[in-house]
Amino acid sequence: MRAFVQRMEEKVAGQPRWNLLMQQVREFKRFVYQPVNVYQPYLIR
Repeated sequence: MRAFVQRMEEKVAGQPRWNLLMQQVREFKRFVYQPVNVYQPYLIR
């Protein structure tokens, strides 16, 4: 569990992975409820 938390706290694009994950969840939720919006996933690699 500790290794997972450490990995999620690493910064990607200047912010912790937790933040990127939560941002993607919000954007996907918005897309599901309002399909007129385009969902653009964040690509790490």
